[in-house]
Amino acid sequence: MSKNRLLIVVCVSAVIGVIAGWYSGGCLGFRVHIDTIDRTESDLKSISWASQSFHVEYGIWPKTLSDLTNNPGNLQFISFDGQRGATDAWDRVYIYQPFDAAKGYGAVISYGRDGKPGGTGADADLEVRFGP
Repeated sequence: MSKNRLLIVVCVSAVIGVIAGWYSGGCLGFRVHIDTIDRTESDLKSISWASQSFHVEYGIWPKTLSDLTNNPGNLQFISFDGQRGATDAWDRVYIYQPFDAAKGYGAVISYGRDGKPGGTGADADLEVRFGP
């Protein structure tokens, strides 16, 4: 193989490698963002279902997240990861709003990546409501 041909093959391979690395890095970063939101939404739904189950068992709504694991019957309506506890994917504690008859629902909320109400994209709030 001539030197010019070898140089062209090396340059083309380098360009392809740079483009592939850039593309996969961008895609993986996006995937991590989606996985983070998916995990948080899954947790919110689990907490909502646990609250419903607590209500079915006791006839009252839990007032705190703690009620789902510490209650009169010592029932575990949900199990939180020992290391991260009841936190979202950004390591912030979930906001638990107990059932409110005036509203007709209770809610479990994550304020997203920025930890502040409102926002868009990864900073958007995630909320799951529960009630009868």
